[in-house]
Amino acid sequence: MKLASTITLEQNDRQFERQSEIELLLCCSRTHPDSLQINQIQALVRQPLDWNYILERATYHNVLPLLDRQIQQLKPGTIPTEVIEQLQANFNENFQRNLHLTAELVKLSRLFESQSIPMMSFKGPILAQIAYGNLALRQFVDLDILVAEADVLATSQLLISQGYESQFALTDRQQTVYTGLRSEQWFWHEEKQLCIDLHWSILPKYYSFTPDRQLLWTKTNLVEFGSQSVTTLNAEHLLLFLCAHGSKHNWSKLYWICDIAELLRTNRDLDWEYISSLVGKFGTQRMLWLGLYLAHQLFSANLPESLLFQLESDSKLPILFTQIKEIIFHPQAICAGLVEKTSTNSQDAVYRQTMTSFRDRSWYWIDTILTPTPLEWQIVTLPQALFPLYYLIRLIRLSLKHIFRVSEA
Repeated sequence: MKLASTITLEQNDRQFERQSEIELLLCCSRTHPDSLQINQIQALVRQPLDWNYILERATYHNVLPLLDRQIQQLKPGTIPTEVIEQLQANFNENFQRNLHLTAELVKLSRLFESQSIPMMSFKGPILAQIAYGNLALRQFVDLDILVAEADVLATSQLLISQGYESQFALTDRQQTVYTGLRSEQWFWHEEKQLCIDLHWSILPKYYSFTPDRQLLWTKTNLVEFGSQSVTTLNAEHLLLFLCAHGSKHNWSKLYWICDIAELLRTNRDLDWEYISSLVGKFGTQRMLWLGLYLAHQLFSANLPESLLFQLESDSKLPILFTQIKEIIFHPQAICAGLVEKTSTNSQDAVYRQTMTSFRDRSWYWIDTILTPTPLEWQIVTLPQALFPLYYLIRLIRLSLKHIFRVSEA
């Protein structure tokens, strides 16, 4: 069963230039294209193509390794030599970086074990291994690490002792406050040119669709990197996270949809009954359904028939699908950054439309407008008793920022 959409991919693409380039990119952005897709790739590359556009789009959407893998399967002479050389250079550079990041993940896993700090990792090398089956086939630029909220301060100090610099220079008291308000923090290692994204919740806190932090630790998997095992989310929790994460970013990157399609391909025995129970508990139904809908429509991801009927019952999905295609495929939205601009100007329109409760939509605006950040702490240092004034300072700062932006327009 193939789900119908209000506007089919082929119809929508006729509005855009470079339809052949888009079709080629979609056919190549998978690890195992079927015979029909392979034939389509072979037919498309015989047409006059804008290879600069293809490489730009593949670079922005982080699918260069997948594009290279499929192009390498073609007969010699089919693709311009300079394109082949650039793809191979990018593939090798990405693979070397992935190996560097994976080695750091293994080192950190051992370090955390030695300090008795439970740790999970997800995305990055973990997702490349369990969904793509090959470290070289997924692009990633940082490491995502999850610890318990009670361990955030100790983890921060441990990372700093290893040469990492915190995203914000916080005192221990400020770190404790920040941990209570937010869900992640970056750490950068200048010498290694490496970023750690430290999480104590895998999604922003306080939303109904944010999984209970204790639940994530009850069902985990291990991924082997040589002799070292790294703990990660189980496949069902990972699928929910990927769908919520993609929605959070308005699905502006194609590889987030690839991740879901590849995870479904390598995990055909998912416990859909368990996933369904979580969807009801956390209010993630539309976020989950949208991710599955995108993977099915764009990459022919296999889904149970009963689930396909459920997706078809949500009339909002085709509308969101059309919006997302506009963001991803429109020729104006290339790697120069116009995709982010489109997403920002829409005020996270896709993300908000996947929130099915009034409480979540209300909290989105409250959090965006009022919740203080270290940027406000840098303006003025207040004693703990006056901390609520930071909410007013943030409102004033954002108001002034908006006024100046309007005056410059």
